[in-house]
Amino acid sequence: MAAGRPRKKIFIYRQQSYSAEKISFETHTKWFKEKINDVNALIYILEVEGIPAGVVKFDLKNENAVIGISIDKSFRQRGLASEFLKKAAKEYFQKNELPILAYIKKDNIASVKSFEKSGFIFLKEVGVEGIQSVLYQLTKIRTNE
Repeated sequence: MAAGRPRKKIFIYRQQSYSAEKISFETHTKWFKEKINDVNALIYILEVEGIPAGVVKFDLKNENAVIGISIDKSFRQRGLASEFLKKAAKEYFQKNELPILAYIKKDNIASVKSFEKSGFIFLKEVGVEGIQSVLYQLTKIRTNE
């Protein structure tokens, strides 16, 4: 893997993030080390044929968990996001009861469709850091398959 590639992936991930400014690889590495050691965070690295294809993370709060997802650019437009979300939610609900919330930029149509396809229910429109967004929720009851 070329040395510059991780920086590009970090930027791609952050394009749909609410904190979309570019960050250094070192800054991301520090954040990641803190996050994987945080008892209030769950991170799942999802693979396709043994190749890392995406990340689903949960930030555990007092009354819910907030979910985020990133699919590697080379794996997008394959319908993988909804499958990754379903698998991650199933894992989450094996040990947790609290609902999962997803804050999604309103203009991120692909993400909205992925969350809907994976069983999340629209709650309301919200503003997040001044950005028009939508709030979706998944509860344990809805994961019975």
